[in-house]
Amino acid sequence: MMRAPTSPFLPILLALASTAQVSAKQACFTGRLGSELSYENNGQSAASFFITGQYWCDPFELKLRFTLDEDDPDLELQEAFYRSDLSATTTLSLGKAIIAYDKSHFFRPLDVIQSGRLNFDIRDSSGTLAGLPLVSLARFRSSGTTRLVLSRDFENDPDGANLGLEQVVLSREGLTGDLDYAVALRYASGARDTFSAGISATRALNDFALIYGSAVLQQDVRRADKMFALALAEDLQRAENTWYPQLALGMVINPPAEPELTLTLEAFHDGTGLTDQEWSSLGRGFGSLPYMRQNYIGLSAQRSFGAVDGFSSAVHSWDDHSTNLRIGGQLSKDRFSVDFGGDWSFGTSDSEFRTSDPSVFLEVRHDL
Repeated sequence: MMRAPTSPFLPILLALASTAQVSAKQACFTGRLGSELSYENNGQSAASFFITGQYWCDPFELKLRFTLDEDDPDLELQEAFYRSDLSATTTLSLGKAIIAYDKSHFFRPLDVIQSGRLNFDIRDSSGTLAGLPLVSLARFRSSGTTRLVLSRDFENDPDGANLGLEQVVLSREGLTGDLDYAVALRYASGARDTFSAGISATRALNDFALIYGSAVLQQDVRRADKMFALALAEDLQRAENTWYPQLALGMVINPPAEPELTLTLEAFHDGTGLTDQEWSSLGRGFGSLPYMRQNYIGLSAQRSFGAVDGFSSAVHSWDDHSTNLRIGGQLSKDRFSVDFGGDWSFGTSDSEFRTSDPSVFLEVRHDL
C-alpha cells in the first residue's frame, strides 16, 4: 500500500482552511487555498501549497497564484488587465490575459495566442494557466465578435516555438443557426515569420449529442523537435516552405438513459509532429513537449455519483499504439473540494507512452 508523502504544508492548509472567515470575501474577490501531493511512478514524491486569488470588478481583472514547495516560493501574475468600453459595441483590453478560441476538448489547435500553454491541458483545477501581455480590440455585434490582438511575450526568451514572439491575431466569433464558430488569422515574427489560419466550430446534432471540429494551417514550423529532426535529415528548408495541418474532430454525447454521463471522443492529426522516421531519429528523450507524434485519439467519460464527480480519460497514439490513461474524481462539499486520481501508461520501450506503474495525485482546496 502506498503511503502519501509527508508535507509540512498540509497542517498549514488545514489550519488556514478551518479558520478562514466568510467576512474576508468581498463582492468582487474570490480566493482559494490548496495543497497538492503527488507520487510519481519513479518513486519520487512532491508536495506544494498554493494560494490563488481573482479580482474582477470592472474595469479591472486580476488573477495571481502563490506557490510554496520544496524549492523557492513562486508568485505568478497570471492575468491582470484593464478593460475600457470605447463605445456601446467596442471594447479595448490592455494587460496580461488568456484568450481562447477553440471549440475542441482534448487538442486545441486554434488557440494560437497561448498555443504552447492551453493545448493538451484537460485538468486545471488549481489555476496554473497564465496569459500573455497583449492589447485586444473587440467589436461586438449581434452577428458576432470581431477581435484584433497584438501580443508580445516579454517574460520568456524566444524558444523557436511559441514563447517570446511578437504576434498579431485577427479573429471572428459568432453563431449562425446551430453552428457556433471561431475563425482566426495569425502572424508571428521572430527568427522566421509564421502565418496561421484556422477555424473551429460546434454544432448540436440532437438533444443529447453534438459534433465539433478544428482545422488550422500553419506556414513554417517552430517546434524545436520537428526542426531538429528536419535538420538531421538535411531537409530544414522544408520547415520554412510548407503548410502544416492540424485537425481535430470530435463528438460529445449525453446518453438519454444516463443523463449524468458525458462521453467525449476526439481524433487529432498534428502535421507539425514527428513522423515514424523522425521519431526513430530523436526518440522521446528530446524534451518535455506534451505530445510529439502526429496522430492521436482521445476518449473521456465524466459522471456524477452524488457528491463525487468521477472522470476518466485516455489518449492513444495511433502511430505507435501506446496509451496514457487517467482515472480520478472530485469530491465537493460546501467550499471544500478534493481532486484525486492516478495516471498510467501502456506501450513498449520505443513508444511515446511507455508502460509504467501508477502515478497518483491528491489536491485539496478551500474556496474563501
